[in-house]
Amino acid sequence: MILQSAGVVGSVPRRLSFQYNPEELSRSFEVTGESSDEDEGDTSAIQPEPPIESFSLTLLFDATEAMESPDQNLPDVDVDEHVPASGTVAVHLAALEQLLYPADSTMVDSDFLEVPQAPDLLGDGLGIDVPLPRSRVPVVLFVWGRHSVLPVRMTSFSVDEKQFSPELYPIRAEVSCELEVLRPKAFGDNPSAIEKIAMAAYSYTMSQREALSLGAFGSGVQSVIERITG
Repeated sequence: MILQSAGVVGSVPRRLSFQYNPEELSRSFEVTGESSDEDEGDTSAIQPEPPIESFSLTLLFDATEAMESPDQNLPDVDVDEHVPASGTVAVHLAALEQLLYPADSTMVDSDFLEVPQAPDLLGDGLGIDVPLPRSRVPVVLFVWGRHSVLPVRMTSFSVDEKQFSPELYPIRAEVSCELEVLRPKAFGDNPSAIEKIAMAAYSYTMSQREALSLGAFGSGVQSVIERITG
């Protein structure tokens, strides 16, 4: 499982692969939107907007093997080998935490921050550089297999750190987080190039789900409909 962000400050896209696939993933849907005053008649079947979807999951990180054999278990992040945090889970936790902060919370004195190259759904860069307005969080793609690639925002993050290096960086950690799926309307009327990729990912996943739903209906559905409609 991969948490992929394209807006974290840096010169290359950031991709964080979870060390272990979560044993459980909880999904919830909240129906939103009300019918307008212009609607006439029975509005009980009207659903103006797609529901808000969210994920809850727990992630485990363990750097025990990396600390025992650093030459064979290097962290999947760009960290200088002389930095004391190397080989601990601190680098992974820091990467996740950055998804909670707006871009202008960094010590960069600029009206616009440069966004790294935008990744496509297969992970290759498209070579698109666009400015990221200040006070906006990174665009994040939550990838749960090839059938589900969704733009999300992290809305909750808590971590239990266990065992520590001599420099007091955590060696093991358990992270509980919640992710809210961003619907296309969240990106406004003038989405950036990266936001268009996020919107395309959302549409792709919805089409995959629609295709899956068709498999739940037996082949006799059409004959039933024909009988009802005469």
